[in-house]
Amino acid sequence: MKVSVALFAVDAGPRHVMRALSESSIFETALVERDIFEDVIGDGTVPEFFSNEFDAWVVGTSGSDDGQTVETIIRKQANTFSKLLIVIEDYPGNFKYIEGGQPNLLVVEHESIEAHHKELLGPNCPTISVRRNPRYDQLRLFYSQQQLDSKACNDSIVVLWAGQPETEDAVIVLSRLIPTLKEQNIGLLFSAHPRDKGYPSEYESLFVQHNMEWSDVTGVSLNDCIVKHAPLAVITQYSSVAIEAGFYGVPSVNVLYSDVGAKRLFQDKSFKVLPWCSLGASMIIETIQEQ
Repeated sequence: MKVSVALFAVDAGPRHVMRALSESSIFETALVERDIFEDVIGDGTVPEFFSNEFDAWVVGTSGSDDGQTVETIIRKQANTFSKLLIVIEDYPGNFKYIEGGQPNLLVVEHESIEAHHKELLGPNCPTISVRRNPRYDQLRLFYSQQQLDSKACNDSIVVLWAGQPETEDAVIVLSRLIPTLKEQNIGLLFSAHPRDKGYPSEYESLFVQHNMEWSDVTGVSLNDCIVKHAPLAVITQYSSVAIEAGFYGVPSVNVLYSDVGAKRLFQDKSFKVLPWCSLGASMIIETIQEQ
């Protein structure tokens, strides 16, 4: 008899994780996405059906306020009902200790991230298992040399900006990058984060102010953007889009100034340097002089 597993996903990252797991033939799974979450937030509890019908609950690590609220409720209720609880971290540093919501197992994608959590959480660190991140399974599955060969051959050089929710941070970083891009005659593809409340007005004003030509590719899939525009690199603070681009052979540059970028990264993820930057898999800019 197969183990029955409820997979709870709120934000985009956890949804990619849980959708990949839902295709497993090892477990009987039920993928739970946004349809019940308004009730969870309103009632402060998970429907009784999930407590009775499933042997284990698997929860993601969302970054949005609603996502964190829902996941906190789910994790605490799992502890209350002594449910086997597994948390899968879809992005390094997303896992947070919740009193009364401790998982039986935390899954992370690299040994350096395991070490980070153990140092940060101390005695509150749960048991950790290091496994490849299922968030990117679809990219592993469909990545092929043909995709790279089919990328557009453009005469002009462009880079893709992958934004994050904080408008003010992005505006500051872009205002420092634009002079270098213009000096090198590099075009800008701009992709705003879905939760960026300043989009598009703040960026339209910024680009007009700097007389910067740009193409808005917000909402365009990364695959289509790469095939059509062939960006030289993805530039971001610490968006997961930069990781996804690596599966297409497109390098990434993480712009983490000490006053903006690095500061937000530490507040948000408790990392001073991204693991893939430390491991040499991605470039990092920490000062304007390094641009």
